[in-house]
Amino acid sequence: MKVLVLAWSEPQPAKADFVGYDRSHAATDFAHMLATIKALFPDGADYAKASQWVGLQPMTPKGSPILEAGPLPNLFLNTGHGHIG
Repeated sequence: MKVLVLAWSEPQPAKADFVGYDRSHAATDFAHMLATIKALFPDGADYAKASQWVGLQPMTPKGSPILEAGPLPNLFLNTGHGHIG
């Protein structure tokens, strides 16, 4: 079973980097989130088998999301939120 965890914790929140299409990462990028998850849910998973990945979150040049009807019937665009969406 795979568990998807989205973590945002203070004082060190998850980070957003403006790197184009670069999806490279290191285990240290996730260390704070993993420690927080382990503290909250000590028996929640087999943390030794945890893996990390990076997703790309599209963002418009001005930072405002695109919320509008698309070019096809019944297609609505809700994109461009970047790290806040």
